[in-house]
Amino acid sequence: MKKRSPMFQPAIFIILLFLQSRIGHHLPGIHRYIPDLAFLSFLFFSIHNGRKAGFWTGFAAGILTHPFMLPDSVIGLYAFIYTLIGFAAGHLKGRLIVDPLFLPLAYALAALLLRSGILALFSTIPDIPASEGPFIDILIRTSLTAACAPVVYNLLKIPGMINLNERVAS
Repeated sequence: MKKRSPMFQPAIFIILLFLQSRIGHHLPGIHRYIPDLAFLSFLFFSIHNGRKAGFWTGFAAGILTHPFMLPDSVIGLYAFIYTLIGFAAGHLKGRLIVDPLFLPLAYALAALLLRSGILALFSTIPDIPASEGPFIDILIRTSLTAACAPVVYNLLKIPGMINLNERVAS
């Protein structure tokens, strides 16, 4: 299989992050409910590339995401959260055969709940603004993002960016 440039994955992430921030900017009434497509691309890249790459991908994605998500929070909060999620997602590399609908949805839902849980934990610490907003907003955005997971997964499969159907020989 032809190897892609190492800059292709970050470019996809940055394009999706820019697209989602521009959509949110032009639709101020519903900006809280825009699905987090950049998070999904980072998640699937981490699952495809393994633990070490997931760790570094998560750190870079967190640094890039910070100004768009919670600009008033502590610098590095999203880098910490995305690093944990990327490392955990990297453990799934080659362990499961993924069907194109259910498991991307399950992966995304688990990762989004982990992100929201860690942010909720940090929001209990005084002087750290880490809340994503009211619970109903978090629930709606998480549901929309998880519903978009199979679409993003299958779109990333088209150019051969990810191939989660391969198994690792034990």
